[in-house]
Amino acid sequence: MRSVEHAAELAGGYEALARRLGMRTEQVMDWSLGLDSPDTASFLFVLDLIMQETQKLSQAAVAFELARQALAKARSSSKAL
Repeated sequence: MRSVEHAAELAGGYEALARRLGMRTEQVMDWSLGLDSPDTASFLFVLDLIMQETQKLSQAAVAFELARQALAKARSSSKAL
């Protein structure tokens, strides 16, 4: 299951994701391999984790872009002097 794999990447691995879910690592890996399916609550937790981590990454990307623009503006101002 791709969503479980993605959540594990964002959480820092299958062990970290399993800890956050309060489950065994093997069970979470079975979901990822398609050998078993998570219950609804666990699946929703996985989706929520993906949404939260993606939002953090988006905010970081915006902050990086704003910093890049400020640096470019400062460089062009210093060249004008």
